[in-house]
Amino acid sequence: MDKKHLIIKHDLTNLITLPHFELSLEQRIIILLTVLSIKRKKKQLLILFEILKEKKYSRRRQYETILQMYLFAGFPLALETLKLLNKVNPLQQTKNYSEDYNILYEKGINNCRKVYGSKSEKLLENVSSFSPELSNWLIIEGYGKIFSRKILSFQEREIIAVATLSLLKYKDQLYSHLNGAFRAKISLHKLNNILDYINLIDPKTGVNFARKILLQFSFNRGLEINN
Repeated sequence: MDKKHLIIKHDLTNLITLPHFELSLEQRIIILLTVLSIKRKKKQLLILFEILKEKKYSRRRQYETILQMYLFAGFPLALETLKLLNKVNPLQQTKNYSEDYNILYEKGINNCRKVYGSKSEKLLENVSSFSPELSNWLIIEGYGKIFSRKILSFQEREIIAVATLSLLKYKDQLYSHLNGAFRAKISLHKLNNILDYINLIDPKTGVNFARKILLQFSFNRGLEINN
Protein backbone atom coordinates (compact mmCIF):
# COMPACT_ATOMS: atom_id res chain seq x y z
CA MET A 1 0.00 0.00 0.00
CA ASP A 2 1.66 3.25 -1.15
CA LYS A 3 1.89 6.48 0.84
CA LYS A 4 -0.70 8.30 -1.28
CA HIS A 5 -3.18 5.49 -0.68
CA LEU A 6 -2.65 5.74 3.06
CA ILE A 7 -3.10 9.53 3.05
CA ILE A 8 -6.36 9.28 1.07
CA LYS A 9 -7.60 6.52 3.36
CA HIS A 10 -6.78 8.60 6.44
CA ASP A 11 -8.55 11.69 5.05
CA LEU A 12 -11.63 9.73 4.00
CA THR A 13 -11.80 7.96 7.35
CA ASN A 14 -11.80 11.34 9.10
CA LEU A 15 -14.55 12.61 6.82
CA ILE A 16 -16.65 9.58 7.72
CA THR A 17 -15.95 9.11 11.42
CA LEU A 18 -15.39 12.62 12.82
CA PRO A 19 -18.54 14.60 13.62
CA HIS A 20 -19.07 17.30 10.99
CA PHE A 21 -21.70 20.05 10.94
CA GLU A 22 -24.25 18.13 13.04
CA LEU A 23 -24.68 15.52 10.30
CA SER A 24 -25.21 11.87 11.21
CA LEU A 25 -22.80 9.13 10.14
CA GLU A 26 -25.34 7.89 7.59
CA GLN A 27 -25.80 11.38 6.16
CA ARG A 28 -22.05 11.95 5.91
CA ILE A 29 -21.54 8.71 4.04
CA ILE A 30 -24.24 9.26 1.41
CA ILE A 31 -23.04 12.84 0.82
CA LEU A 32 -19.40 11.76 0.57
CA LEU A 33 -20.30 8.97 -1.83
CA THR A 34 -22.35 11.38 -3.92
CA VAL A 35 -19.60 14.00 -4.16
CA LEU A 36 -16.87 11.52 -5.10
CA SER A 37 -19.12 9.91 -7.70
CA ILE A 38 -20.19 13.17 -9.34
CA LYS A 39 -16.58 14.41 -9.34
CA ARG A 40 -15.52 11.02 -10.80
CA LYS A 41 -12.82 10.44 -8.19
CA LYS A 42 -12.12 6.81 -9.05
CA LYS A 43 -9.17 6.23 -6.69
CA GLN A 44 -10.95 7.86 -3.76
CA LEU A 45 -14.11 5.86 -4.46
CA LEU A 46 -12.23 2.57 -4.45
CA ILE A 47 -10.61 3.45 -1.14
CA LEU A 48 -13.94 4.63 0.28
CA PHE A 49 -15.57 1.31 -0.65
CA GLU A 50 -12.63 -0.45 0.98
CA ILE A 51 -13.12 1.54 4.21
CA LEU A 52 -16.88 0.95 4.27
CA LYS A 53 -16.36 -2.77 3.71
CA GLU A 54 -13.87 -2.91 6.60
CA LYS A 55 -16.38 -1.09 8.81
CA LYS A 56 -19.14 -3.45 7.67
CA TYR A 57 -21.25 -0.54 6.50
CA SER A 58 -24.35 -1.66 4.61
CA ARG A 59 -23.58 -2.47 0.98
CA ARG A 60 -27.26 -2.01 0.14
CA ARG A 61 -27.20 1.59 1.34
CA GLN A 62 -24.16 2.27 -0.82
CA TYR A 63 -25.87 0.57 -3.75
CA GLU A 64 -29.08 2.60 -3.33
CA THR A 65 -27.15 5.87 -3.11
CA ILE A 66 -25.32 5.17 -6.36
CA LEU A 67 -28.38 3.81 -8.11
CA GLN A 68 -30.26 7.05 -7.48
CA MET A 69 -27.56 9.02 -9.27
CA TYR A 70 -28.70 7.77 -12.66
CA LEU A 71 -31.81 9.88 -12.19
CA PHE A 72 -29.94 13.18 -11.83
CA ALA A 73 -26.44 12.55 -13.21
CA GLY A 74 -27.03 9.95 -15.90
CA PHE A 75 -26.84 6.21 -16.51
CA PRO A 76 -23.09 6.13 -17.36
CA LEU A 77 -22.08 7.64 -14.00
CA ALA A 78 -24.23 5.22 -12.02
CA LEU A 79 -22.99 2.29 -14.09
CA GLU A 80 -19.31 3.14 -13.70
CA THR A 81 -19.61 3.82 -9.96
CA LEU A 82 -21.52 0.58 -9.34
CA LYS A 83 -18.78 -1.29 -11.20
CA LEU A 84 -16.25 0.17 -8.74
CA LEU A 85 -18.41 -0.86 -5.78
CA ASN A 86 -18.70 -4.37 -7.18
CA LYS A 87 -14.94 -4.58 -7.65
CA VAL A 88 -14.35 -3.99 -3.92
CA ASN A 89 -17.55 -5.46 -2.51
CA PRO A 90 -19.11 -7.90 -5.02
CA LEU A 91 -22.85 -8.45 -5.22
CA GLN A 92 -23.62 -11.74 -3.46
CA GLN A 93 -27.01 -12.53 -4.90
CA THR A 94 -29.04 -11.49 -7.94
CA LYS A 95 -32.74 -11.84 -8.55
CA ASN A 96 -35.24 -11.27 -11.33
CA TYR A 97 -36.47 -7.69 -11.34
CA SER A 98 -39.96 -6.61 -12.37
CA GLU A 99 -42.27 -3.72 -11.52
CA ASP A 100 -45.94 -2.98 -11.99
CA TYR A 101 -46.53 0.20 -14.00
CA ASN A 102 -49.75 1.17 -12.22
CA ILE A 103 -48.21 0.74 -8.75
CA LEU A 104 -45.16 2.77 -9.75
CA TYR A 105 -47.37 5.53 -11.14
CA GLU A 106 -49.43 5.71 -7.95
CA LYS A 107 -46.32 5.78 -5.76
CA GLY A 108 -44.77 8.35 -8.08
CA ILE A 109 -47.74 10.71 -7.82
CA ASN A 110 -47.71 10.46 -4.01
CA ASN A 111 -43.98 11.15 -3.80
CA CYS A 112 -44.22 14.01 -6.29
CA ARG A 113 -46.79 15.64 -4.03
CA LYS A 114 -44.40 15.30 -1.08
CA VAL A 115 -41.95 17.51 -2.97
CA TYR A 116 -44.21 19.93 -4.85
CA GLY A 117 -47.42 19.82 -2.81
CA SER A 118 -50.34 21.56 -4.54
CA LYS A 119 -48.03 22.61 -7.37
CA SER A 120 -47.56 19.01 -8.59
CA GLU A 121 -50.24 19.18 -11.29
CA LYS A 122 -48.92 22.51 -12.57
CA LEU A 123 -45.40 21.06 -12.77
CA LEU A 124 -46.54 18.02 -14.73
CA GLU A 125 -48.61 20.17 -17.09
CA ASN A 126 -45.61 22.44 -17.66
CA VAL A 127 -43.24 19.55 -18.45
CA SER A 128 -45.91 17.90 -20.60
CA SER A 129 -46.20 21.09 -22.68
CA PHE A 130 -42.72 20.49 -24.11
CA SER A 131 -42.33 16.74 -23.49
CA PRO A 132 -45.22 14.41 -22.58
CA GLU A 133 -42.74 11.55 -22.30
CA LEU A 134 -40.59 13.31 -19.71
CA SER A 135 -43.68 14.31 -17.77
CA ASN A 136 -44.65 10.64 -17.53
CA TRP A 137 -41.11 9.46 -16.84
CA LEU A 138 -40.76 12.05 -14.07
CA ILE A 139 -43.52 10.20 -12.23
CA ILE A 140 -42.61 6.63 -13.20
CA GLU A 141 -38.81 6.79 -13.13
CA GLY A 142 -38.11 9.56 -10.66
CA TYR A 143 -40.73 9.42 -7.97
CA GLY A 144 -41.97 5.91 -8.68
CA LYS A 145 -38.93 3.74 -9.36
CA ILE A 146 -36.39 5.68 -7.33
CA PHE A 147 -37.96 7.69 -4.53
CA SER A 148 -40.29 4.86 -3.51
CA ARG A 149 -37.48 2.34 -3.05
CA LYS A 150 -36.68 1.03 0.41
CA ILE A 151 -33.38 1.04 2.37
CA LEU A 152 -32.93 4.84 2.16
CA SER A 153 -35.51 7.17 3.68
CA PHE A 154 -37.27 9.88 1.69
CA GLN A 155 -35.19 12.45 3.61
CA GLU A 156 -31.95 10.71 2.63
CA ARG A 157 -33.01 10.59 -1.01
CA GLU A 158 -33.66 14.32 -0.91
CA ILE A 159 -30.20 14.87 0.60
CA ILE A 160 -28.66 12.94 -2.31
CA ALA A 161 -30.73 14.98 -4.77
CA VAL A 162 -29.67 18.28 -3.18
CA ALA A 163 -25.99 17.27 -3.13
CA THR A 164 -26.08 16.07 -6.75
CA LEU A 165 -27.90 19.11 -8.11
CA SER A 166 -25.65 21.45 -6.13
CA LEU A 167 -22.61 19.96 -7.85
CA LEU A 168 -24.23 19.89 -11.29
CA LYS A 169 -25.56 23.45 -10.85
CA TYR A 170 -29.12 22.95 -12.06
CA LYS A 171 -30.83 25.98 -10.55
CA ASP A 172 -34.54 25.18 -10.94
CA GLN A 173 -34.24 21.52 -10.00
CA LEU A 174 -32.03 22.34 -7.00
CA TYR A 175 -34.60 24.86 -5.81
CA SER A 176 -37.35 22.24 -6.18
CA HIS A 177 -35.43 19.66 -4.16
CA LEU A 178 -34.46 22.17 -1.49
CA ASN A 179 -38.20 22.64 -1.20
CA GLY A 180 -38.71 18.86 -1.16
CA ALA A 181 -36.06 18.44 1.55
CA PHE A 182 -37.62 21.24 3.61
CA ARG A 183 -41.08 19.68 3.25
CA ALA A 184 -39.49 16.38 4.38
CA LYS A 185 -38.56 18.11 7.68
CA ILE A 186 -34.92 18.89 6.88
CA SER A 187 -34.27 22.32 8.37
CA LEU A 188 -32.62 25.18 6.48
CA HIS A 189 -29.82 24.96 9.04
CA LYS A 190 -29.28 21.28 8.17
CA LEU A 191 -29.36 22.06 4.44
CA ASN A 192 -26.68 24.69 4.99
CA ASN A 193 -24.66 22.10 6.96
CA ILE A 194 -24.91 19.74 3.98
CA LEU A 195 -23.37 22.43 1.75
CA ASP A 196 -20.63 23.03 4.35
CA TYR A 197 -19.82 19.32 4.33
CA ILE A 198 -19.71 19.19 0.53
CA ASN A 199 -17.26 22.09 0.60
CA LEU A 200 -15.16 20.27 3.22
CA ILE A 201 -14.98 17.18 1.01
CA ASP A 202 -13.90 19.16 -2.03
CA PRO A 203 -13.44 22.96 -1.82
CA LYS A 204 -13.35 23.08 -5.63
CA THR A 205 -17.00 22.02 -5.97
CA GLY A 206 -18.21 25.61 -6.06
CA VAL A 207 -21.00 25.36 -3.48
CA ASN A 208 -21.44 29.14 -3.59
CA PHE A 209 -23.89 28.49 -6.42
CA ALA A 210 -25.99 26.28 -4.17
CA ARG A 211 -25.71 28.72 -1.26
CA LYS A 212 -27.28 31.45 -3.41
CA ILE A 213 -30.19 29.15 -4.28
CA LEU A 214 -30.64 28.20 -0.61
CA LEU A 215 -30.55 31.88 0.36
CA GLN A 216 -33.21 32.66 -2.24
CA PHE A 217 -35.33 29.77 -0.99
CA SER A 218 -35.05 30.93 2.62
CA PHE A 219 -35.89 34.52 1.59
CA ASN A 220 -38.99 33.37 -0.29
CA ARG A 221 -40.04 31.42 2.80
CA GLY A 222 -39.40 34.36 5.07
CA LEU A 223 -37.01 32.30 7.20
CA GLU A 224 -33.47 32.60 8.50
CA ILE A 225 -31.07 29.80 7.52
CA ASN A 226 -29.48 29.56 10.97
CA ASN A 227 -32.77 29.21 12.87
